[in-house]
Amino acid sequence: MPSDLVRFEDVELDAQRYSLRRSGRNLRLERIPMELLLLLVERRGLSHKQSLHLLFMLWTLQSLKDCRNHNEA
Repeated sequence: MPSDLVRFEDVELDAQRYSLRRSGRNLRLERIPMELLLLLVERRGLSHKQSLHLLFMLWTLQSLKDCRNHNEA
């Protein structure tokens, strides 16, 4: 990531500290949503179509993982 700290409106994403804040308050994200947010910010130059494709791939992988975990329970 070119800059470890990214600000947009009242949100601050700090890649180095692996933290997300809104209006100065810490927001808790699970690992996968945080990784996705960091990836999208890092690749913010992607076209809309490329971004949607990336999100679809990640959604599919997560859905398969959830199904596998459900079947193992």
